[in-house]
Formats: sequence, C-alpha cells, structure tokens
Amino acid sequence: MSIFENAKNKANEYLKSEAGERKSDELLDKAAQHATDRLGADKAEHIRKVRDAADDHLGVPNDTDAEASDDPQYDENAQ
Repeated sequence: MSIFENAKNKANEYLKSEAGERKSDELLDKAAQHATDRLGADKAEHIRKVRDAADDHLGVPNDTDAEASDDPQYDENAQ
C-alpha cells in the first residue's frame, strides 16, 4: 500500500466517524454561508442544494435528509 493510499484510507475513516461528520458539516456550513454572503440571498436555495449534495458525498449518510432518499440515484449503502 502506497503512502497516498494509506492517507486516503485514513481520511475516509475520519470522514465516516462522528467527529469527521461534525467537522465536515461545520466546514460546509461555513462555505455555504460565505457563498450566500458573497452571491446574495437570492442564490441561497441553490447554495443549500450544492452544500447538501457535497455533504451526501462525504462521511456518514444522513437518514433524515428527505431529498437524498427521494433521489433515485441515491444509494444509502454506497458509503
């Protein structure tokens, strides 16, 4: 196993932990807030959708996210 594969595996393990999930949510929230501040409140809904899509691809799946469960391409077992 190369050093890069090892680092990738450790990063994936961290993102799937509760601490990693909290940290990724915190960073995504900050990024979404910054984007809304810069682009305006009229873009807030689009920014929220992008933030939620990014969150779905990181860490632990969120079972309370109705949009993700309605998405036919969403596979809760993929993570």
